[in-house]
Amino acid sequence: IYGGSNVLDSAGNISFNTISNANFVNPNTYDFHLNSNAAAINIGVDPGNSTNGIHLTPVFEYIHTVNFIPRTIQGLIDAGSYERSTALATTLLNLKSVFQQQRILITWQSVNELTTDRYEILRSYDQSNFAKIGNLNATLQNSNHYQFIDKPNPGLVAYKIKLIDQDGTVAYSKIITIDFYKNNSGSLRAFIHNSTLYIHEVPKSFKNGSATLQLYNTAGELLFSTQTLMHSTETAIIHQLPIISFSDKVILVLKNNRDRISTMLQ
Repeated sequence: IYGGSNVLDSAGNISFNTISNANFVNPNTYDFHLNSNAAAINIGVDPGNSTNGIHLTPVFEYIHTVNFIPRTIQGLIDAGSYERSTALATTLLNLKSVFQQQRILITWQSVNELTTDRYEILRSYDQSNFAKIGNLNATLQNSNHYQFIDKPNPGLVAYKIKLIDQDGTVAYSKIITIDFYKNNSGSLRAFIHNSTLYIHEVPKSFKNGSATLQLYNTAGELLFSTQTLMHSTETAIIHQLPIISFSDKVILVLKNNRDRISTMLQ
């Protein structure tokens, strides 16, 4: 509460004679998270449940302008509308991995970046054992966009981001996966019409044999997968494809026990 003499009144409210004494991170930019020495830390009271059983503890914090992020409570709840700023208060949005010129482009956006020191990019080929492949320093703005380029081995690749705070506190993003391909010699020509895929040119290594056919979007999400038999002269026709939005590009991947090839379907 603004006004008063920096004391708890008889009702247990905190009051301040100047807004700077409240120890907000940066009120000039509408960042009212608490600094580490703020009097409001750990003195909040859990409001409990409403009469119809809904829990009233706040789960979001307002971000200027007209946005919000999850409210992360550490220890006891803090008084007021915001918690103390930590690495866990930084929220990663829109973490994606996309194909780009035989490499993987990893992008993400940060919101509420307050005291974050850096981001470490982690990669895994089994979705369990992750290794650091690079890091980016935080720019300490309210909203930021980051990108990192990787050239992994072909196959299913998983990524996650490690957030490291200036005081050493760490947090992790969700895990994203992408099936990375590397074109072999030869060409793959195909198109989709009326929910039917037509493949009319493949490398010699795929003719007269079975192959796995997959469709991905550019975020690396698998849209469709099937086994098909490729012939030496006939056009391969795959019926009953799923309904796919073509507002984005679609990637066709063809692989057998020897080779792997892909093409972008417009």
